Amino acid sequence: KTQRAKVAATMQLLGIEDLAQADFKKLSQGQLRKVLIARALISQPRVLILDEVGVGLDKHARSQLYELVERVAQSGIQILCTTHRRDELIPSITHVMELKGGRIEKMDDRLPTTDPRGAPTVDSRWSVVDGQSYSAPYLLRLTHNNVALDEGAKIVLHDVNWQMNVGEHWFIQGDNGVGKSTLLKLILGELWPAQGGEICRFGRCDFTNVWEIKQQIGYVSADFQTRYYVDISAEKVIASGFFASVGWLQPTTRAQDRRVKEVIAQLGLQSLAQRSILEMSYGQARKVLVARALVNRPKLLILDEVFDGLDAQFRAELGAMFANLAQTEQCGILLVSHHEADCLPFITHRMQIEQGRIVVQEVRTKDA
Repeated sequence: KTQRAKVAATMQLLGIEDLAQADFKKLSQGQLRKVLIARALISQPRVLILDEVGVGLDKHARSQLYELVERVAQSGIQILCTTHRRDELIPSITHVMELKGGRIEKMDDRLPTTDPRGAPTVDSRWSVVDGQSYSAPYLLRLTHNNVALDEGAKIVLHDVNWQMNVGEHWFIQGDNGVGKSTLLKLILGELWPAQGGEICRFGRCDFTNVWEIKQQIGYVSADFQTRYYVDISAEKVIASGFFASVGWLQPTTRAQDRRVKEVIAQLGLQSLAQRSILEMSYGQARKVLVARALVNRPKLLILDEVFDGLDAQFRAELGAMFANLAQTEQCGILLVSHHEADCLPFITHRMQIEQGRIVVQEVRTKDA
């Protein structure tokens, strides 16, 4: 009874009583994070350590989670949190320590002057797209696409009509669970629209082989990096992009070997070429996976939450790398992120998805 009472009191403190009987496997990322915090509090610790607690959550879920953590801090428990984004600090944080190269570089007892939970904004103007030009050369064209994850299951994407033209770079936003991942799987050929819908890629509507599609699309995500757990060198990781594989390699040709070295030089990865990806920092491994995505000279590069888990320096380095690619390569970039600040200057269009529907399509004005 005492233990049950502690559980009830902890859930009440965090405002998650409605999750008491919920199926753990069916919780959203935000709900799961709250339950895990409750689990950490059940032993009544003096200090709560939170390591990148906001990673992977949309703006609404992050805001709710930070309010919950603030409630914990106000209850008298000390908070020690690590984050790569200074705007994720809750009001109760009194001191900030910055580490660099294994050393304490700076200690600050002052809070940021901006609202720690306020989303940063992009200094540019946008206007609503009044229909897409179907006469221009296109990279992607989706017409009346309805998508369900399983036969007979609930529709996840509803009547999606969208075109991405050559020379455009898109930023896609939307909360967790609204259909962003489903849209990416549709583009990659891992899912197909229901009867009556059509998806065309690179001027063709007759693709039937998923591997043929993936050879023309580069893909990088924080989730994919977690799954790429193979003890091989960066050079071999990059070469695996030719085969859309994780670790497994077919024999490479001389031309493919030359291309691997070319991409390594292009992205400045020579010092990492012979190192195992398991021995690299999180940011270094992310760069290697970007190189892997580029090795086939893709017509489209998909970056799914690619800045998640990275510090400001690595985010800046990757951002500069993508800007260079957008300028020098014949490659469209599709960037998905929960953070408005990740909308890079070269982005030309952006899209908002809600409940499986595209609700906003905007173009960046020329004077932005």
